[in-house]
Amino acid sequence: MFWRATLVGAEIQKNGFDKQNPPRPKRAEIRWTRFVIDQKKWRATLVGAVIVIMEDLTQLPNRSHPAHCPPVEKFNCSVIVFLTVCSKDRKNIFANKDMQSIICEAWSIDREWIVGRYVLMPDHVHLFCAPSGLFPDSLRKWTKKWKSYVSRKWPRPGEHPIWQTDFWDTQLRSGESYQEKWKYVKDNPVRGNLCEKSEEWPYQGMLNKLNWYD
Repeated sequence: MFWRATLVGAEIQKNGFDKQNPPRPKRAEIRWTRFVIDQKKWRATLVGAVIVIMEDLTQLPNRSHPAHCPPVEKFNCSVIVFLTVCSKDRKNIFANKDMQSIICEAWSIDREWIVGRYVLMPDHVHLFCAPSGLFPDSLRKWTKKWKSYVSRKWPRPGEHPIWQTDFWDTQLRSGESYQEKWKYVKDNPVRGNLCEKSEEWPYQGMLNKLNWYD
């Protein structure tokens, strides 16, 4: 079975959970979590100031859209999320200097999340980002804000709508995962026959250095 930690409130759950009938909490957004799980007793334990319970993920319905799970903060470990956003109907509109300038401006203005490395492909955007504090806006809210800013600033109205409604996000689990994901992303233009070497692709960069700490 696969289990998820979910925020339940401000009181400590003292009793263990029946693994045959685990609790089904109402949906709640977790800004950050630190927790220890005793799987033998099917119990979630308080660590710091956050209380969690266990939920059986195998019982969740199939999803047709990304789940956008809140990022999990681990003690003394970096929180870095890999994000992909596509154009509406996969239009080839992103790989140009105008787009690069407007998107970077939007990321610089709204700093609830800090953007590190990024690559603009013709029909989608890859970026790595990290929360700027303990309680940032959700990724969904932050992404919606900077996408709206870009849409308002877009210099060619005939290309609207600009964005797909949803996006894909993955929290990186290790420094090795971070480096592997970046190598994959920066080589995208080469695989797409847009350039011969990844460093030749002009629509990429780094706004902030996101270091990985274990």
